[in-house]
Amino acid sequence: MEYILKYTLDSTTLKLEKISDISSTSSILIFRKKFSDVKTLRLFTKSVSKSTFFPVFNIPYDKNKTLHNVLYCEVAVGDSIFVTKEYAKNINPPDHYASFIVNENDDQVKLLHNENIDVSEYSYVIKDQSRILPLYEITFEYDEELEKKAKECFCVKDVKKTSPYHFALQKRLIFVKRVTKRFMLMNFTRDTTDIISIKLGRRDLSMYYPS
Repeated sequence: MEYILKYTLDSTTLKLEKISDISSTSSILIFRKKFSDVKTLRLFTKSVSKSTFFPVFNIPYDKNKTLHNVLYCEVAVGDSIFVTKEYAKNINPPDHYASFIVNENDDQVKLLHNENIDVSEYSYVIKDQSRILPLYEITFEYDEELEKKAKECFCVKDVKKTSPYHFALQKRLIFVKRVTKRFMLMNFTRDTTDIISIKLGRRDLSMYYPS
């Protein structure tokens, strides 16, 4: 869980302080049976309410504190519709939709196809609490200012003092293949449809990765 927290916040200083399992085998079975054919995600929120906000790819925390409490939940988001934050707070999703998606920092609906989208700014809004299954209650330590300082200091000062180490081409090919395979098997990347073109030196590796 600490790895998930660090990865989501892109942090090197975050520390997991406490994690409590608040689910039960029966509640998990009932939830998954009810929403077996619905899109479900595991997301973080501060608390469950009439309008529960789940960041798409972020963790809610108070910037003025260093100790934070969140819930890690399984959420049946289903089909979502993009609306303003104010609309999502006051209106239920229309027919054929189960949830909203809102921009936390901008309450204006804009065309998205030509914009550089920061996914961390967006949240799902769930109005039906039966679609939320709390799994873990988590306490973690995270100081935004400390993180910034750590990243500013995280640099290779002696890089010019040593000669670079080079793998032989054959070893590099094996390394790239293993990393690529592991990357594609990870939960958050296995659904990707992007095609990654890799070249080492002047040799095209497309022959090693047939589509």
